[in-house]
Parts: sequence; structure tokens; C-alpha cells
Amino acid sequence: FLMIVACSYYVVSNHIPPRASLSESVSMITLVMLNAAQCLAIIGLVDLSWPSEVEIFFSTSQLFILDLDLYGLRCIMGSQTFSNYLFTVLLVPVTQLWLVLCCWASSCLAKERQWSWPRVSCTMGSLLLSAFSTTTMVALTPFMCYGHPNGSRSLLKYPEKLCEEPGVLDTTGLVMLTLYVAGFWVVCLYGACCLPSWMMQRRRDMVLSFRFLIFRLRVDSWWFEVVWMLRGPSLALVILLWADQTAVQVYTLCFCFAMHLLFLTFTWPWKVPIMNWFDTLVSLFLLSLVVVSPSARQDGEEASTVVMALFATVIAVLVLLVIFVIAHRGALTEQNVFFNLGPVEFPEEMRAKMQFFAHELQKVRASRIERVLDQMSVHDLRLISASLDLLVAEIIPEPEQPTDVTGATGSPGSPTAGRRISMQLLRRSQTVNHCASEQSVPEECASE
Repeated sequence: FLMIVACSYYVVSNHIPPRASLSESVSMITLVMLNAAQCLAIIGLVDLSWPSEVEIFFSTSQLFILDLDLYGLRCIMGSQTFSNYLFTVLLVPVTQLWLVLCCWASSCLAKERQWSWPRVSCTMGSLLLSAFSTTTMVALTPFMCYGHPNGSRSLLKYPEKLCEEPGVLDTTGLVMLTLYVAGFWVVCLYGACCLPSWMMQRRRDMVLSFRFLIFRLRVDSWWFEVVWMLRGPSLALVILLWADQTAVQVYTLCFCFAMHLLFLTFTWPWKVPIMNWFDTLVSLFLLSLVVVSPSARQDGEEASTVVMALFATVIAVLVLLVIFVIAHRGALTEQNVFFNLGPVEFPEEMRAKMQFFAHELQKVRASRIERVLDQMSVHDLRLISASLDLLVAEIIPEPEQPTDVTGATGSPGSPTAGRRISMQLLRRSQTVNHCASEQSVPEECASE
């Protein structure tokens, strides 16, 4: 296990290319599958009479929330509740400390083989992000209780442990919840808010440290994973807050999945277009599985079996997609119609069109352009504005620095950066137009 964690460092790249690379595509597909399996495991904690075929999938998915019974580790570690729980809790800090130890040990190697702290930070963030729902479930385990007819309450995962008994179990869970759930999310939120300014300032180390948040996403959705990672914890909170109210759990889970699905369809965030469809299908099947559960419908057992079969089919297709991407390295080029959901024009053709458009646009009167823009819908105006910001951030150099604005690591310029630069160009063009209309040369025009 520790060797796999150490090898994950070499998967992290120093660059954030605009087009998804092989490792990024595999990481994208793996993250969607892993998050879906974690959500499926959380749904399986709802006290419902699922069909035996569906129960098989639920019991298997418990592997992704570190259920020791599935691993058979209780036979080795004994039946003590705290020792079993402490083992699952320590997996997270031990993984992080192992990476730090490897980075420190690499200082004995040649300089080109030494590990860098920004890449180590990015590797840590990638692992924590992938296991965020699992970490949340482990941290909330001491607080998830269910009631007995005599009024006492036991832990959902450890029925032999009563919730009324004080102990170090609650303290351990609270520490993990503070550091690795709430703390990690706050750090990700801070990074997402600061990334545009870090790219403008070319702070390479900081951008690389938070690369795990943005390298799978489109430029205009760089913040998406900060919200997306909350899906698993929101489902876990539903199980925690309404442990004995199955109907309320089902309805609230439906609401959570519906909100996530709505958010996903509005943002369409993943770099590889086909992954947006697969993520939407996975979310739709998870929502349908809760909607047709035995608690919501009388014929829920048969319907849930069908939905689970469709869900398993989508997961199997994603697994085959990973194999295909690894086997066929050219799958993500602009010629691949399947991955890109349609043909994409060649750069030479797009460059010719852009230059022709820019030349023809100069011939159109400003009054006509303003009149046409005034009649456009809000959606079209926002699309044009976003396209202009992207073009400015990627193609037109900054006035003071005639280099690219792609950020410190070769990443695409953020929309915020493009918007700032486009506003600078707008002010410059307004100043030039003002100077052209003046007969004298004012001081602000003399500096142009």
C-alpha cells in the first residue's frame, strides 16, 4: 500500500496543459468512479429491504468506506471497537507522513531525482480529495447511531458500542473531522479563491501545490471540485441527522442528488467532453436508485434491481474507457469524435477564421455592433464575453509583459486573468479613441 502511495508522486505532473493528457484522463475517470462507489456505499447504510441482487453491490461498495468486516481484518485485530476504529483513522495521517518521509529521504539522491515539496503537496491533496467521502464517513462513525426499542442507542458501524458511553472514540472522530474534513475543505476553498491571482503573479510553487484542484477541469470551471467534493459529506450528514427516520433520509438523499445533478449540468466542468456525460449518467442513476427504493415505491425491489444493473453497466463502461485510454494514447486528440462529442476544427482553420473575422470586424461601424449586441440575449452576451476573456488570456500578451499569461506552470490563463487584461485593453482603446478626437495632445495621450 505504501509503495503505491509513493508511486503516486510520479503521476503528478509539473504542468497543467489545456488539453487533457493520458494521466489526467485516467485520473478523471477514476475519480468519478471512486466517488460514485463511495456514494453507493453511503446509500447502502439506509435501513431498507433491498433485493438480494442489489445488496451484493451495496456490500461490495462498503470497501470504499473502509469497512473492516469486508476486509476480514477484525479477525486479525480482534473485536475491540477502539482498536478497529483507530486503524481506519490512522490510514490517512500515516499516508501523509509517508509522503513527507519519502520527500525528506529523497534529499540524499541526485538533484534531478529529488522530490519537490509542491509536488508532494499536490500528491497529498490528490489522495485526500479522492478519499474525501471515505474520510468523512470514518470521522462521523462515532456519531452515527440508531435506536433500540428499549430507548438505548448503538453505533451504526459498531452495534456492540452504545452511544451513551463516553470515550476516546468521539474525541478521535472529532479531531479527524476537524483536521481532514473541515480543515482540508477550507484549504481547498482558499486555494480555489487564490489560484487566479497566483497565476497572474506567476507563483509557480503555489499553483503546483493546488494543481490537484484544477488540472481535470475546464478553465472557466476551475472552482468546481471545491463544491463537487461536498456531495459525499452531504450524504453522510443525512445518515447522521436522521438515523431512525428512513423516509426522511430517502427524500433528503433525493434532494442532494438532484441539486448535484442540476449543478453538474449547468457547469459541464470536465476537460474531456465525454466525461461530463458519464458523470451526469452516474449521478442520474444514483438519484434513480434512491427514487425507486422500496421505501418510496411498492414495486421498488424490481425497479431498484433494474436501476442497479444500469448503474453497474455505466461503471463497467468507465472501466473499459480507462483501458482504452491507456491502450490508445491518441484517443484524446482533436480527431477523436467519441471523446470530444463531435468533430473539432484544426488549429490552422480556426486561426484563419479568427484573423478573417478580426479583419472584417474592423469594417463594421461601432454603432451597428452596439445595436446588435443590445438586441442579443443574456446567454449569448455572456458566451461572447467569456470567449473574449479566454482569447485575451491565451493569445494577446499583457502590455507590460509581452509573454504568455498561461500561469506559472504552463496552465491556461484563468477567466479572471483574462477579464482583468481585457479591461486593461478596453481602457487603452478608450484612451486612444479619446486622444484621436483631441486636437491638442494632453498629458495622458503623450504617454501612449
